[in-house]
Amino acid sequence: LSSHRRHSSPPPIDFHLPRKPRHEMTDEDMRQHVVQTLLETELKYVGSLRTLVKDYFSQLKKNNLIEPTLVEEIFFQVPVINLCHKRFNHEIRERADHWNGKTKLGDIFLQSFSTGILTCAYTAYINQI
Repeated sequence: LSSHRRHSSPPPIDFHLPRKPRHEMTDEDMRQHVVQTLLETELKYVGSLRTLVKDYFSQLKKNNLIEPTLVEEIFFQVPVINLCHKRFNHEIRERADHWNGKTKLGDIFLQSFSTGILTCAYTAYINQI
C-alpha cells in the first residue's frame, strides 16, 4: 500500500474567538465556535475518508492484493460517502468564509443529510455491516 502522505487542506477558519468562559460568550461567539468546530471535525473526517479511498481501497483494487469483490464489500459505499462529505465540507467552508451575523447553515445540512445520495449511501453502508 502507498505510504501515508499529508494532503494539503485549507486552514481552519479562525473567527478569533474571545477566550471567555462559556457563560460569558455571546450568542454570536457561540455560533462561531460551533461552526469552527464543525469545520475542523469535518476536515478530519474527510481526510480519514480520503485515506481510506486513496491509500487502501484504490491500492487494493489496483494491485489485486485481495479478491476485487472482497475489496468492494469491505469499502462498500465509502467512495460515495467521501465525495458527499467533500461537497458538504466545501459548502460549509464557503459559507464560513463569508460569515456575518446572519449566516445560516441549516439548508446545507438539510440538503446534505435529509435526502439524496448521502442518506442512501449511509443506509446501504449500515445495512451491509
